[in-house]
Amino acid sequence: MDSVDFVSTAGAARWERHLPKSTYSSLSWGLQVVRIKKAFSDAAISIGALAVLLALLISVDQRVREQVSLRFNTDTAQSEVNDAAGHVRDVAMVLFDAARDQTIAHAPMMIFVSAATVLMVFMLRT
Repeated sequence: MDSVDFVSTAGAARWERHLPKSTYSSLSWGLQVVRIKKAFSDAAISIGALAVLLALLISVDQRVREQVSLRFNTDTAQSEVNDAAGHVRDVAMVLFDAARDQTIAHAPMMIFVSAATVLMVFMLRT
């Protein structure tokens, strides 16, 4: 049951009805849904604009058309992806080994940096 109060402001009297708590929560939930829908629609518009721009560029410039056709050719694309994956794996292993060696060599500094990072994240959240 909604509560009703009599309010007198500057000589004008009026009755006000207070909304139940569930109405407040449903309103805030509805606003969140609207924000999410707006974010998705903005992202879709941006992606669509980039696709139109890329299509226009492909139709106008021969060099771009050649590069796009080379990228989507299945024979060369597969071998390039495999080569790129191998290079990425090699670089990742080198970085991982270097980070592990440096972490072992400078353990007290890593503990300090880790604690400082955690504290900074909590500080930025509040």
